[in-house]
Amino acid sequence: MRLATELGRELGVPMRLAHMAFAEMTEALNRGWENRDSRSPALLQLERCGLRIEVDPQRIQEVLTAIRRTMAAPRRIRPDGSRRRGKFPDS
Repeated sequence: MRLATELGRELGVPMRLAHMAFAEMTEALNRGWENRDSRSPALLQLERCGLRIEVDPQRIQEVLTAIRRTMAAPRRIRPDGSRRRGKFPDS
């Protein structure tokens, strides 16, 4: 990110959004969030507006299990030639 903003500065290319994103990433790193994924700077905005998002860990596990099950289902070809994962509908 730093290289991109420096190159933009050298070439005289306006990069307002890149500079804002770089500032958010820098603040996240300064908080010690370097081991988190790339979405961690978004937590800064949630913190600024006072919003707190909580999800039941059991519900997360249910969704992940359903996704894994769907991804593991064999692909089948419908009579119209389109593809679909899982079983054919009963109707």
